Amino acid sequence: SARMLFVQFSVTANRNTTSPSAEMSSTPASLLGEFLIALSQLSKNQGVILVAATNKTSALDPALLRRFTTKVLIGLPDCETRAAMWENCFLSYGMDHQADRDNQPGFFGAAIAQSQSMKNTDIFEFLAEQSKGLSGSDIQVVCRRAWLSNIRRLLRRHGF
Repeated sequence: SARMLFVQFSVTANRNTTSPSAEMSSTPASLLGEFLIALSQLSKNQGVILVAATNKTSALDPALLRRFTTKVLIGLPDCETRAAMWENCFLSYGMDHQADRDNQPGFFGAAIAQSQSMKNTDIFEFLAEQSKGLSGSDIQVVCRRAWLSNIRRLLRRHGF
C-alpha cells in the first residue's frame, strides 16, 4: 500500500543560515545531510510518496531541490482571496474590525477611518488592496502581531 510523507521546509533547510558560533552554523548543514541520506533510502522504497512544501525555494539547497522530480508552484493569493484571508484572520483571533468594547476604534480601525478613500470600501477589501505580495502566512503574522499589540494596550490601560 502507498504511504505519503509530508515535509515542510523552513529555516532548518536553509543553506544560507548564519549564526555566531561555528557549531551552531554547522547544525543546519548536518540536518540537511542527514535528511538527504534518509531521502535517498526512502526513494528506494516503492509505494512511498514524498510531498514537501516551503515558501522560500530560493533558500533551499540545490541538492535538496534536485531530489524532487515534480515541482508545483502555488502563487501568491489574488486580491479577493487576500480579503477573505484578512476576514478569516480577524475571526480566528476574535477581533472585531468595527470597534472594541470601550467604543475605541477596533483593529486597524483608527488608521483606516482617517482615510478618505475608505468611505465606500469594506475594510477587508482595503487591507487586501494594501497587502499585495503578501502570502497567507504573512497576513496571519500581521494579525497575530496586531492582536498582541491590542492585548498589551489593554493590559497597560488596566495597570498591568
